[in-house]
Amino acid sequence: MSASWSPHLGAQAGFRRERDLVLACALTGAAFLVGADWIGRNLAWPWPMAPGLIFALFGGPIFLWLIWRGRTQ
Repeated sequence: MSASWSPHLGAQAGFRRERDLVLACALTGAAFLVGADWIGRNLAWPWPMAPGLIFALFGGPIFLWLIWRGRTQ
């Protein structure tokens, strides 16, 4: 899931060269995975949630926003 929004986030942050953009994608995807795992384990404590559920909750609206933004441009 992170592969769908990481390049857009990296490009908006100013990374234009492919080498820098790949590094930015890897770091943002890894950070989001660690954050989703932490949220799933700690904030939903008695019933831990899978990181995939957190990805879907945050990644779904971002994906829909990217589709909507692409149609208006």
